[in-house]
Amino acid sequence: MRKVWSLRAGLVFVMVCLLAGWMARVEARQARQSGDTVQVNSNEIGGMVISSKSPEAGVWVIAETTDLPTKFVKIVVTDDQGRYLLPELPKATYQVWVRGYGLVDSEAVQAAPGKLLNLASGARQAAQSHSGDCADRERCREILSGCVLAFSHQGAG
Repeated sequence: MRKVWSLRAGLVFVMVCLLAGWMARVEARQARQSGDTVQVNSNEIGGMVISSKSPEAGVWVIAETTDLPTKFVKIVVTDDQGRYLLPELPKATYQVWVRGYGLVDSEAVQAAPGKLLNLASGARQAAQSHSGDCADRERCREILSGCVLAFSHQGAG
Protein backbone atom coordinates (compact mmCIF):
# COMPACT_ATOMS: atom_id res chain seq x y z
CA MET A 1 0.00 0.00 0.00
CA ARG A 2 2.87 2.39 0.80
CA LYS A 3 4.45 1.73 -2.60
CA VAL A 4 1.20 2.68 -4.36
CA TRP A 5 0.92 5.84 -2.26
CA SER A 6 4.57 6.78 -3.03
CA LEU A 7 4.05 6.13 -6.71
CA ARG A 8 0.95 8.34 -6.78
CA ALA A 9 2.69 11.12 -4.85
CA GLY A 10 5.67 10.93 -7.20
CA LEU A 11 3.42 11.04 -10.27
CA VAL A 12 1.52 14.06 -8.91
CA PHE A 13 4.84 15.78 -8.17
CA VAL A 14 6.09 15.18 -11.72
CA MET A 15 2.80 16.47 -13.20
CA VAL A 16 2.95 19.63 -11.06
CA CYS A 17 6.55 20.25 -12.18
CA LEU A 18 5.62 19.80 -15.85
CA LEU A 19 2.66 22.15 -15.50
CA ALA A 20 4.80 24.76 -13.72
CA GLY A 21 7.43 24.54 -16.48
CA TRP A 22 4.82 24.96 -19.20
CA MET A 23 3.28 27.96 -17.41
CA ALA A 24 6.73 29.56 -17.02
CA ARG A 25 7.34 29.19 -20.78
CA VAL A 26 4.00 30.82 -21.61
CA GLU A 27 4.62 33.69 -19.19
CA ALA A 28 8.12 34.19 -20.59
CA ARG A 29 6.74 34.44 -24.14
CA GLN A 30 4.09 36.94 -23.01
CA ALA A 31 6.66 38.98 -21.10
CA ARG A 32 8.84 39.01 -24.20
CA GLN A 33 5.97 40.60 -26.15
CA SER A 34 4.89 43.07 -23.46
CA GLY A 35 5.98 46.68 -23.35
CA ASP A 36 6.94 48.82 -26.29
CA THR A 37 9.04 46.28 -28.16
CA VAL A 38 8.51 42.98 -29.88
CA GLN A 39 11.08 40.18 -29.73
CA VAL A 40 11.59 38.38 -33.05
CA ASN A 41 13.04 34.98 -33.83
CA SER A 42 15.14 34.18 -36.90
CA ASN A 43 12.05 33.33 -39.00
CA GLU A 44 9.91 36.34 -37.96
CA ILE A 45 9.57 40.03 -38.72
CA GLY A 46 8.00 42.14 -36.00
CA GLY A 47 7.75 45.60 -34.57
CA MET A 48 5.32 48.44 -34.04
CA VAL A 49 3.17 50.56 -36.33
CA ILE A 50 3.02 54.18 -35.25
CA SER A 51 1.03 57.08 -36.67
CA SER A 52 2.07 60.69 -36.25
CA LYS A 53 0.34 60.71 -32.84
CA SER A 54 0.23 57.21 -31.35
CA PRO A 55 0.50 53.46 -32.00
CA GLU A 56 -1.90 52.19 -34.69
CA ALA A 57 -4.17 49.40 -33.47
CA GLY A 58 -6.06 47.16 -35.88
CA VAL A 59 -4.17 47.92 -39.09
CA TRP A 60 -2.84 45.29 -41.48
CA VAL A 61 0.86 44.66 -41.86
CA ILE A 62 1.57 42.94 -45.15
CA ALA A 63 4.77 41.11 -46.10
CA GLU A 64 5.20 40.03 -49.72
CA THR A 65 8.01 38.38 -51.66
CA THR A 66 8.60 37.00 -55.12
CA ASP A 67 11.96 35.44 -54.15
CA LEU A 68 10.31 32.04 -53.66
CA PRO A 69 9.06 29.68 -56.39
CA THR A 70 5.60 31.26 -56.03
CA LYS A 71 4.54 34.69 -54.78
CA PHE A 72 4.26 34.57 -50.98
CA VAL A 73 2.15 36.98 -48.91
CA LYS A 74 1.51 37.04 -45.16
CA ILE A 75 -0.87 39.49 -43.48
CA VAL A 76 -1.29 40.15 -39.75
CA VAL A 77 -3.20 42.74 -37.72
CA THR A 78 -1.63 44.96 -35.08
CA ASP A 79 -2.73 44.60 -31.47
CA ASP A 80 -4.13 47.41 -29.32
CA GLN A 81 -0.59 48.73 -28.71
CA GLY A 82 0.33 48.79 -32.41
CA ARG A 83 2.55 45.69 -32.17
CA TYR A 84 2.72 43.03 -34.88
CA LEU A 85 4.56 39.77 -35.52
CA LEU A 86 4.81 38.06 -38.91
CA PRO A 87 5.66 34.47 -37.89
CA GLU A 88 7.07 31.47 -39.76
CA LEU A 89 8.47 33.31 -42.77
CA PRO A 90 10.60 31.41 -45.28
CA LYS A 91 14.06 32.91 -45.78
CA ALA A 92 13.64 35.64 -48.44
CA THR A 93 13.62 39.40 -48.86
CA TYR A 94 10.18 40.89 -48.17
CA GLN A 95 8.44 44.12 -49.03
CA VAL A 96 6.52 45.13 -45.88
CA TRP A 97 3.88 47.84 -45.67
CA VAL A 98 0.88 49.00 -43.66
CA ARG A 99 -2.73 49.15 -44.87
CA GLY A 100 -5.73 50.25 -42.87
CA TYR A 101 -9.26 51.50 -43.23
CA GLY A 102 -9.10 55.23 -43.85
CA LEU A 103 -5.33 55.16 -44.41
CA VAL A 104 -3.25 55.53 -47.52
CA ASP A 105 -0.97 52.48 -47.90
CA SER A 106 2.45 53.20 -46.40
CA GLU A 107 5.59 53.00 -48.50
CA ALA A 108 6.91 49.43 -48.76
CA VAL A 109 10.07 48.78 -46.75
CA GLN A 110 12.51 45.98 -47.55
CA ALA A 111 13.10 43.50 -44.70
CA ALA A 112 14.30 39.99 -43.95
CA PRO A 113 13.22 37.54 -41.23
CA GLY A 114 14.94 37.98 -37.89
CA LYS A 115 14.65 41.75 -38.01
CA LEU A 116 12.80 44.24 -35.83
CA LEU A 117 10.97 46.63 -38.15
CA ASN A 118 9.00 49.61 -36.84
CA LEU A 119 6.68 51.09 -39.45
CA ALA A 120 4.93 54.42 -39.89
CA SER A 121 1.31 54.17 -40.94
CA GLY A 122 0.19 55.97 -44.09
CA ALA A 123 -1.52 59.33 -43.94
CA ARG A 124 -5.22 59.49 -43.21
CA GLN A 125 -7.32 59.88 -46.31
CA ALA A 126 -9.27 63.10 -46.46
CA ALA A 127 -13.03 62.69 -46.32
CA GLN A 128 -14.32 62.72 -49.85
CA SER A 129 -16.76 65.42 -50.71
CA HIS A 130 -19.64 64.48 -52.97
CA SER A 131 -20.60 68.07 -53.71
CA GLY A 132 -18.72 67.80 -57.01
CA ASP A 133 -21.11 65.07 -58.17
CA CYS A 134 -23.69 67.72 -58.85
CA ALA A 135 -22.14 70.85 -60.32
CA ASP A 136 -25.42 72.78 -60.36
CA ARG A 137 -26.90 72.52 -56.86
CA GLU A 138 -30.23 74.06 -57.89
CA ARG A 139 -30.64 71.52 -60.67
CA CYS A 140 -29.84 68.70 -58.21
CA ARG A 141 -32.46 69.96 -55.76
CA GLU A 142 -34.98 70.15 -58.59
CA ILE A 143 -34.28 66.58 -59.68
CA LEU A 144 -34.41 65.26 -56.11
CA SER A 145 -37.65 67.07 -55.28
CA GLY A 146 -39.15 65.69 -58.49
CA CYS A 147 -38.20 62.18 -57.37
CA VAL A 148 -39.75 62.74 -53.96
CA LEU A 149 -42.95 64.11 -55.53
CA ALA A 150 -43.18 61.19 -57.98
CA PHE A 151 -42.67 58.70 -55.16
CA SER A 152 -45.25 60.36 -52.91
CA HIS A 153 -47.82 60.40 -55.74
CA GLN A 154 -47.27 56.68 -56.42
CA GLY A 155 -47.90 55.87 -52.79
CA ALA A 156 -51.10 57.98 -52.65
CA GLY A 157 -52.91 56.18 -55.49
